[in-house]
Amino acid sequence: MKNLNKRKYKVLIVDDSEINRAILTEILKDDYIVDEAENGKKALEIMQKESNNISLVVLDVVMPEMDGYEVLETMNTLGIIDELPVIMISSESAPGFITKAFDLGAKDYISRPFETAVVLRRVRNTISLFAKQRRLVNIAASQAYEKEKNNNMMISILSHIVEFRNGESGSHVIHINIITELLLKQLMKKTSRYDLSMKDIRLICTASSLHDIGKIAIPDEILNKPGRFTPQEYEIMKTHSEAGASMLKNLSEYQNEPLMKTSYEICRWHHERYDGKGYPDGLKGDDIPISAQIVSIADVYDALTSVRCYKKAFTHEKAIEMICGGECGVFNPLLIECLTDIGDNLQKELHSDTSEIRSKIEIQNITDEIISNNDLFPSGQMLQLLEFERGRSKFFESEIPYITFAYQKNPPLLTLSDTGAKYMGVSPYTAEPLKSPEINGIFTESLERLIESAANSTVSEPDFNLNGCILANTEIIECRFQCRTIWMISDKPVNIGTVGIIFLEDDTLNKNKPVSGKETKNMDITSLKQVGINTDTAIERFMGNEALYTKMLKKFLNDGTFASLIKAVSENDEKTALEASHTLKGICGNLSIDTLYELFSRQVILMRADKWNEAYSMMTEISETFNKVTETLTDLLD
Repeated sequence: MKNLNKRKYKVLIVDDSEINRAILTEILKDDYIVDEAENGKKALEIMQKESNNISLVVLDVVMPEMDGYEVLETMNTLGIIDELPVIMISSESAPGFITKAFDLGAKDYISRPFETAVVLRRVRNTISLFAKQRRLVNIAASQAYEKEKNNNMMISILSHIVEFRNGESGSHVIHINIITELLLKQLMKKTSRYDLSMKDIRLICTASSLHDIGKIAIPDEILNKPGRFTPQEYEIMKTHSEAGASMLKNLSEYQNEPLMKTSYEICRWHHERYDGKGYPDGLKGDDIPISAQIVSIADVYDALTSVRCYKKAFTHEKAIEMICGGECGVFNPLLIECLTDIGDNLQKELHSDTSEIRSKIEIQNITDEIISNNDLFPSGQMLQLLEFERGRSKFFESEIPYITFAYQKNPPLLTLSDTGAKYMGVSPYTAEPLKSPEINGIFTESLERLIESAANSTVSEPDFNLNGCILANTEIIECRFQCRTIWMISDKPVNIGTVGIIFLEDDTLNKNKPVSGKETKNMDITSLKQVGINTDTAIERFMGNEALYTKMLKKFLNDGTFASLIKAVSENDEKTALEASHTLKGICGNLSIDTLYELFSRQVILMRADKWNEAYSMMTEISETFNKVTETLTDLLD
């Protein structure tokens, strides 16, 4: 059986607070490789350099320079939001903040203060589910590629017939595809003005193959004339754009197909120019569809850099110079910028093996389309997963001395508590558990019966009990399953999984349970409680690890965020003051410094309501409480 933890996945933690990063790093470092970024800009640099090595991003919302939402927006612009799952984590728990995060592509949202065990399990679940999704995507992409390859083959045959008559090399269509795709992706990075998606890019690239289909109607003696055209010949040559569009328009049964509409745009208008001096219709500016604008500049660039019967090939540099100088007509300045930006990559791609490039481009585009296809991966699925996780958390605490389990229906995944997994000698995570010989051997028929019983439950009666047995240490042990089905409530409620506890009749689990935990020096609990520190809750949040909690309290004493807040208030720097107060709210919440948490929570509410005088007037009380807490901690922790 494949264990999730056999491979060390990398998690990128993005938070402006050093202590918040330290807490998350301590939680995750045993199971994952952890990288950190102190702001959104740094995070994006790391993502772009190491996107293939990062399995998950844990992202704060409120940060200076670039907040978490801006990071998500940029990830969408760069087209990496579907490749890299993001868990938002923040002390902002209002529905508006959470909804915005999901709308921008976050896969989960964790509110501070949080339970350490919950963070660890949500991280594990997200990585596991995303890996499973990627495997399904790869399978679907492979199948779709075979179908798409046949369609593209027919388009390529048709376009190559035109090239053959025109005396052009067989690589022209492939070159147009490559240049078009690179330009579109660069344009997508630069601006949202044209509202392009990866699906649009794929469509335009495919349609670009038919841009010169109308040349099939041009006489050979004109099409392949080695010298300059006469005015009459040039007018005949110009008719190829209208002829191609007419051919496509006559295919009436396909007129509503997106590919047909885009192909028509490109065929008819790829010789239009941005200043209105092109043909056939003299369109100007963005009245020319962006698909035709892109293919127009791609066509000119490839014509300049390729050998023709009437000319030698120009260098890349000379071609760029001619296009920028308006020698080939006027183009959209933004597209000229994009062409300049992609110069190095463009030359590399065009000089590589074209058949290999075409294959890679098709596979990548199909994969991108599948990822973004709402029919295959509905946006509601991740909400289902979130609802499932919440339902499971409400049902039981992760560290109770019994075996806990969760069976998720879509995709099928069985999760066992660490205690249960160790007791049974299996991985905590098993995809497609009914197909696993190991899981079926341990649960005998109990798992199948459990799933059948869950299917018969209802929203009003989600709880049920089941007697069964499991195999552990070569012994068959009788047990009782106490279960609850989790429902996604909508117009039509959906059963999304089952959670439960396995009670062993002979209590072998509790008899054999080892005593865990590190020996630590006990803190003066009474003194801490007097200054509003709820140590019981805090240590519980840190999974009973008092040493780790003590370590984080020491970091709190050395943290400079409170000094930043005082400075911002004195300078009336509202933005920095809000960021600092918000950060301190999250820190104090996680460390269960309840008195300060309540004060900073009130202050943040006032700041967000633009009641700055009231928020600033709280500083006297906040400073007095902060000093009492830090003095007590200093005395106890020295």
